[in-house]
Amino acid sequence: MPACLHFRSQLCLRYASLVKSDIMHNYLNHDVVPGVLKEVPPNSLEISYPSSGVVVSYGNELTPFQVKDTPVVVWKTEPHAFYALVMIDPDVPTKENNSMGAVNHWTVVNIPGINVTAGETLMEYRGSRPPRKESGIHRYITVVYKQHSNMPLVQRQHLARPRYKFSLHEFATEFNLNKPLAGNFYLAQYDDYVGSLRSTTPASSIAK
Repeated sequence: MPACLHFRSQLCLRYASLVKSDIMHNYLNHDVVPGVLKEVPPNSLEISYPSSGVVVSYGNELTPFQVKDTPVVVWKTEPHAFYALVMIDPDVPTKENNSMGAVNHWTVVNIPGINVTAGETLMEYRGSRPPRKESGIHRYITVVYKQHSNMPLVQRQHLARPRYKFSLHEFATEFNLNKPLAGNFYLAQYDDYVGSLRSTTPASSIAK
């Protein structure tokens, strides 16, 4: 290998290592690991919101208005494999007192490759809606699991959960999923957009 190419290769490897180190730091710094996940997912999960032009980047803060529409999600896939995607807010009612369990913001199973729209939705997407100013920063965590096979109807019906008091661990255990293959997360807090939703939507549908 020519010296210039070797040098460039080493720079790329070093850059990749630094990026991975920063990602791991963010997971730990925001207590996503070990507070919610047991370990950092090995692959990146690219999440973008075309309607607002923002992207999710391992702990960046976004506004509820920016994430109100369903995002585009991309991850590394294998041929003929199926995947399950879950997005949660574990900070209910607050990060310091999450006694009410997690809120399920989005669940899709039987996703062929990265074609999320071709998967089967168990929980429709709902953007961030922290219930009040005093609830502080909420973490919105999205993970993708590789399924062992296509989930049959009876299992999908069994795994269907209420939006509230959702347990990611129980979901993965009952579906016999391994560790998350990919993940990403962002932060959000209450703002005037959430307040405007309160005036037009029943309170039971707004919280979190």
